[in-house]
Amino acid sequence: MVTELIWEAKCPFCKKRQTIRIPAQGYEKWISGESVQNAFPTLDSMDRELLISGICLCCQRKIFDI
Repeated sequence: MVTELIWEAKCPFCKKRQTIRIPAQGYEKWISGESVQNAFPTLDSMDRELLISGICLCCQRKIFDI
């Protein structure tokens, strides 16, 4: 049984690719309509934003002044 997936996103700003590991069970919940916060409670907010928008961590820091 697969317990983790690798999520890859290409940042719409810098065009760099970034990957993170996500729980497979959370992914199933998310694509079924669960909110990203409820589907992935163990991921931090920046990783969840990467899932939603594809914005890499570096660009998130610049955009959101983190």
